[in-house]
Parts: sequence; C-alpha cells; structure tokens
Amino acid sequence: MRQYLITTITALLTFACADLTPNTPKEQDQEPTYQSQEFSLSADGNLSVQQGEFSYLDSYVDTYGETYGPIAGRGQMVRYRRSGTTASVSIAGLPSSTFFAGHLHRAPCADNGGAHLQDPSECPLNEEGGNSCEVTYPGTELWTSGTTDASGRLVIQGSAEWSIPRNQSGQRASDLSIVIHDTPNNGGSGAGPKMLCVDLAFDRTTRGVITYVTPNLTDDDRSESVQLRKAYIKRNANGSTIARLGWSGLRPNFKYPSHIHAARCSEVSNGGPHYVRDIDCIGSEGDASVGCVATTETEFWSGGISTSAGKLRVKSKIDHLARAGALSLVLHECLDNDNKPAYDGACAKKPRFACVDFY
Repeated sequence: MRQYLITTITALLTFACADLTPNTPKEQDQEPTYQSQEFSLSADGNLSVQQGEFSYLDSYVDTYGETYGPIAGRGQMVRYRRSGTTASVSIAGLPSSTFFAGHLHRAPCADNGGAHLQDPSECPLNEEGGNSCEVTYPGTELWTSGTTDASGRLVIQGSAEWSIPRNQSGQRASDLSIVIHDTPNNGGSGAGPKMLCVDLAFDRTTRGVITYVTPNLTDDDRSESVQLRKAYIKRNANGSTIARLGWSGLRPNFKYPSHIHAARCSEVSNGGPHYVRDIDCIGSEGDASVGCVATTETEFWSGGISTSAGKLRVKSKIDHLARAGALSLVLHECLDNDNKPAYDGACAKKPRFACVDFY
C-alpha cells in the first residue's frame, strides 16, 4: 500500500471521556472494528513517530486492581507536519468482543493522562487550563476506540486531519499519551475509568529480543545453536519501514521463511497472524476471498537463505509505515511432508521455529 489510505470507519466511535454520556449507546454492540475515519495521509518526508508500551495506570490499579489480568501491547502516534495525525493501538489480553473507549491525551501517564488533546490550531486551552472546543470525533479530537476480536485483541487506528506541533503554548508533543478506558465498567454511561496508558516517546525504532526457539522439530535439531545477532524495525521519515535481522547457528545454505507478526510471541498462538499493511484485512489475514491474499506486497516478509556458515542476514524494506501492531517476527522451518528439511526450498510444512518480540 503506497499511500496511507485510511479506510472508512464502520460506525462512529462513541465515548468521549469518563464524564460524558455516549452519543449513540448502541455502538457498544458493534462488531469488532479496526477502521478509522476516511482521508488520505501522504508521507512527505516530514513525519515524526512516537511510541511506547501500554501498562495499567497506578490510579486504576489502586482502585480496581488489574481487572483483566496481564495485558500487553503498543501504542504509536505519527505526526505529519502538513497532513494530519494518526494513532494506532494493538493490545492483547482483553475480553473478547468488548468495546473499549480510547483517546489521545495531553499529559503523561504519570499525570494520569490529563485531558483529551484537541486540535491545537483551533482549540487553545481556556483560562482554567481546560479544553475550549466541543468534543467531536472525527473533528476536534483523536480517538482510538473500538471492539476487541474473538481472541481479545484491540487493534485500532484513529486519525485527525489536524497536525500537532512539537511545542505550542506549553503543550509539548513529548508529553502526549494514549489512554484506554475500562468501558465495560462505566456504570452505565460514559467511557469508564482510565485504565491503560502509553507514553508516546520519540522513537522510530523497535528492537527485537528472542523469546523462544522450538526444539526437536527435525532430526538435526538446531535449537541449541541458533542465536539472534540483530533485530530491529525502523520507521522512516519517507513513510517506509525497514526490518533488519541477523541469525547464526542455522542449517547452512537453507531457505528460512520469516514474517513480521501481529502479536507477542507469548500470546495469541505464538505471535498471532501475519502483520498486514491494509488495516481492513485484520481478522481476514490471508483470505483471498475478501481480497486479503498473503504476498510480499500485502504483508511484511523477512526470510532468506542462510550462508554456508549457517548465518542469515536480512534487510526487508516496505513502502508502508508500520503501525503499532508490528509486534513480533517468526522464523519458520522449511520441511517436506515427512518432516525432513526441504533442501529444495519447497516447504510443504512451515512450523514456527523461533520468535522475536519487538519493544
């Protein structure tokens, strides 16, 4: 996908903040949705990436505990100097088919996120330091609200047509956060208490840590010798993304399929599905019947052939700015129908051999 075509949201997102009643109560029952509002964002070489890891807010834990148990995920904001802002969220560990309200906030997580951020060019803070504009989305705010899928993943991208300066009237981009509310426990109305938060630090790069290697997939087991030498994903100012990987201890002169995945290695079937560039294909990964065929042009592949010394160095570049959901990498074995190494590169079976999480 060579432009950031943000597809049409299936329904207006519903909750503005903990003190507001929903505009359309029926929205809580909507089907799992990953879309955001419709308009096109172009990568003009003037974009900035901010991202981080979600965690429970202290204020929430002090009152409610960790209601949903361990959760994990990332939030990411991309500021385009001339053409708007996007915020993407990918969180695992929540209850399935459940609506959660989320918004871009003015303050860091240590300050409980503060108020919602509103369009900096049209909505200056009022004399009391509060927001001055009516709450609307799309419009004055940027929301990351949506419904989890059957596995409990919340995967959302929200967008705004307005841009965010690095520093304006005391509001610094480095202070911003994304807050997810506990909407199921909202007492019958509103977004619910602030629950999860991510500080949006300036960082284009996520770095990989090997999480597991599967032993005894073949007779010539390599699980003890394989080592990860290098792993990172870098989002570039021109709107492209690069993944660089370095492995050693592999089978020499051998084909190893590999892909960026959409969940942590320890969650959702050891890395979950492949990361897909088109956000409309989330939930339909690899389903050609709905136009979500799995190819190097629609996903993020990072495999290759090892050297005679058993080393594999890969640099993959795609013309797409990876969202928060590019969370892991899976290295596959390439086996024949008898579970033997397929030296001819015709992989009848591709079990997951090693998995790397990006932070």
